[in-house]
Amino acid sequence: MPAPSWSCREGRAADQVAIAGLFARVPTAARALAPADPTAAPAGSWWWIALDGARVGAALGVEATTGTLVCDDPTAAAALGTALLRQQGALKADAGHRHVLRGAGPGIDALWRSFQAIGRKVVADRERILYTAPPAAAVGAGVAGPADLKVALEWLADHSVETRAFDPRKQGRDAHQRQVASLQAAGRLIVARDGAMPTAVAAWRDAPGGAALVEPIAVPLALRARRRLVAQAIAACTTCPVLGGRPTWWFADSPDARQAAAALGCVELARYRQVEMQT
Repeated sequence: MPAPSWSCREGRAADQVAIAGLFARVPTAARALAPADPTAAPAGSWWWIALDGARVGAALGVEATTGTLVCDDPTAAAALGTALLRQQGALKADAGHRHVLRGAGPGIDALWRSFQAIGRKVVADRERILYTAPPAAAVGAGVAGPADLKVALEWLADHSVETRAFDPRKQGRDAHQRQVASLQAAGRLIVARDGAMPTAVAAWRDAPGGAALVEPIAVPLALRARRRLVAQAIAACTTCPVLGGRPTWWFADSPDARQAAAALGCVELARYRQVEMQT
């Protein structure tokens, strides 16, 4: 069979069936961060695709300055990265903006190898492991109330500083406050407790295949010396009753979280890479 000959361009309405075919071939866990329905991407977003004839081998969903890769052929992702590099090089740099590329498996590595010559400063390049929730339910977590907003704002910001080298309290403070308040009002903000003491804050959203994605989970650094609390907090957030008992996924963003995953008997589903660049 001849090697694929990939052509790359922006996706069109007529490509929705081919993009949906790619989604059907890729395991749901490998597209946990992509839109659940490729035909219903958020307003203002678009797809960059790599095609071989009518077959889409890689699709990068772009929303604002974040690109999320869905891919079943690393050579398609490499071609997409080269095309994006060429396109970005023709544009004027948007100084000060942060750009994110993320995805699972070897595809994201291939895209990044082709794209990284863009010359932007890499401020974060991390592996994120997607796990199932613990097999046994835990107690001690519930939907955050208005009184929990202050803790949520601080802990989620601290988590962003630790994992992304980005502090939303200094850049985009109002947007951060609106986002967290919106999550709380929608019942999508979780607080875990040890007795009356908060031990973690998490957000959740719907994920492919009817799953729930709990992301991020912010456990404050001051509590991590007590490893029991880390595991309990993660277990409580990922089995919270608000999730309705459906399959639940969560990302381990730190060695502490991965140790907790092992202690809880969580199953690894996929390995993601997330690269963040500053212009």
